[in-house]
Amino acid sequence: MIASIDNSLQNRFMARAQEAAAQRLPADSRLEQALARTIKVVRAELGLERKELARLSGLSYPYLSELEQGKKRPSAESLAAIARSLKLRQSELLERAEITAARTQAEEKVAAGAQAKTRRPRSARYGQVFRLAPASAAISPADLEELASRASRLGADDFHRVLDLVRRLTR
Repeated sequence: MIASIDNSLQNRFMARAQEAAAQRLPADSRLEQALARTIKVVRAELGLERKELARLSGLSYPYLSELEQGKKRPSAESLAAIARSLKLRQSELLERAEITAARTQAEEKVAAGAQAKTRRPRSARYGQVFRLAPASAAISPADLEELASRASRLGADDFHRVLDLVRRLTR
């Protein structure tokens, strides 16, 4: 009798642990993809080619390529070497990746909400996520519409690069 109770408790515990692990996987995967995108964006901002970053960080070109594509998870040592080569602290690189992951998650929520209600144009979804609004009266509504239509044609990575550039220029 006691053995069956222990077995039942163990089964419930294992089921909960598996559910928790399954819930963590997408977040981990999202962070890994965001880290890959962040490395690629920062490298491009500095004007470094992938081959040059591989040389500076002491990593092989194929390994760095797989990291940037999100196919492999970087070790702590390789992440430290990449951050050093990008003239960042490892914590800064991870912070940028976390911001990118949060932004991606917010975009996914907005996209899911948009599909559930009605199909809205992509520019409307980005406008909600980033709260695009004219900063001053110098931007006319027609200019804002043109900007939104052009932004809707960009891929997600390109849109994030442009948005990061705009944020840096407005600081």
